Amino acid sequence: QDMLERNNDKLLPTLRAAAESSTSEFVKKIFKGTTIQASNEPKKRKKNSIIKNFHRSLQELMIKLNRAEPHYVRCIKPNTHKQPKMFQTSKVLEQMN
Repeated sequence: QDMLERNNDKLLPTLRAAAESSTSEFVKKIFKGTTIQASNEPKKRKKNSIIKNFHRSLQELMIKLNRAEPHYVRCIKPNTHKQPKMFQTSKVLEQMN
């Protein structure tokens, strides 16, 4: 939470305009959802900062990762010397725990 408070940088209108006109989809996606408050708007709406967008994006990623059921194959190294036809039982068992 401290990181959010310390890095609550407001997005400059010129930076947002540059990002929106970028040809890079990656750059556009980073700045998607940020708002710049016009001078005639009431001050009730809070501006989104880069760190808040990052935090929201990270939360969305964690939700996706937690929903996934990862399947992977772990490679077990048969020895520490990287030599063929050499099998160290203790090292193999250590990697499996």
